Amino acid sequence: MLTNVNILKCLRRVSRDRSGFTLLEIMLVMSLMGVFIAVTMPNFNKIIPEMKVDKAASKLAADMRMAQQRAISEMVVVRFRPEVAGDRYYAMVKGKAEDISDYWLSNSQWWLNDLDDEYVTDPLKSSENVLMDFNDPDSKFYGLEIESMVPGYADGTTWGIYISPLGDMRFPYENVTITIRDPRTGYSRSVLMTYPMGKVSVLP
Repeated sequence: MLTNVNILKCLRRVSRDRSGFTLLEIMLVMSLMGVFIAVTMPNFNKIIPEMKVDKAASKLAADMRMAQQRAISEMVVVRFRPEVAGDRYYAMVKGKAEDISDYWLSNSQWWLNDLDDEYVTDPLKSSENVLMDFNDPDSKFYGLEIESMVPGYADGTTWGIYISPLGDMRFPYENVTITIRDPRTGYSRSVLMTYPMGKVSVLP
């Protein structure tokens, strides 16, 4: 006959026997985890480079807006120069526009040809002129490239994007699209600056 004490001992024995996992259960869980990792790992390998390109495109858009703010705050013409062949971009001041009224009314394009440019330094790296160089091993965006700039004649090695003291895009006379690409995966994102207002946006 089972007494209350015997019943309590039986319950404790059952509880003790059921605590923990058997070797078979552990091996089964590890096998399932292995299958899960094998299935999801290729997706992670694809997502990480895409995130790098996305962040680089956002940085490009932010730097273009920074160039606009420099033009407005200092009343200067700023040339934003993406270089497709060099896989880098930077900004240059085209000199003070001291007489804004004459500057606009004269319809002169001296700012397209004047070579007396002053580099705009990166506010986070005041000693460096280049805002972004994808060939720099110290850059977190190292290995990416500027795939294209449309229109091509506005490539920074020739002209660049000219931003007026009003913050609008003075040249080229059409929308500009700059595409950043990861050559290993082919994934790319584009940044658009619209003419003439100079609105900057990262394209989906």
